[in-house]
Amino acid sequence: MAFRIYFSVDVAKMLNDLQQLRLDDKIADMAKTVRVSLHDAAESSARRHIGGTFGDDLARGVRSQIDGNVVTIDHKSNDDTHIAEHVHSGGVIRPRNRKYLAIPTKDAPRGEWASDHNWATPNGKPVVIRDPKAGLNGRAYLAEPRGKRGKLKFLYTLVRQTKPQRPRPWWPTDQEFEVLTARELEWHLNKLLPNEL
Repeated sequence: MAFRIYFSVDVAKMLNDLQQLRLDDKIADMAKTVRVSLHDAAESSARRHIGGTFGDDLARGVRSQIDGNVVTIDHKSNDDTHIAEHVHSGGVIRPRNRKYLAIPTKDAPRGEWASDHNWATPNGKPVVIRDPKAGLNGRAYLAEPRGKRGKLKFLYTLVRQTKPQRPRPWWPTDQEFEVLTARELEWHLNKLLPNEL
């Protein structure tokens, strides 16, 4: 028998066979798998590219949700500070609702904002110290008394904006997310589809 170049497909039968698989019922499971995979990819990327405790903090801020058939992944800092975006893109940080940013010094309590700190002063407010050499628009500090002698410890430096910070890209690209999504969907389809239709 001679070999011939030939291909024929009954599209109606194929679509009917696919319809019998009831893939609509499987979409929720597929979305869950995609959500977990994308979430893990963003967390891993933060830990790999940023590293240390800050990378762990960024990883813990990754959020994902499913709304119907739509999987969304973002970062909780999008709600207020946009710090995750700033780390990824770099640039200058300016205060949003105040005149100054309070930048923690090495003596500041770890992971605490100046506005949340319980100041060890009689009125519960920080002692504001201005750098006498810098003039009225110069650097200022938020301090509190420490120890038996009440020596002032500078906990935060007040600045109008930060120096430009270099970008540290850590968020996966859209293409990386799309490739991961396609891989997960392909895995599901290979599991669901019969070898022959």
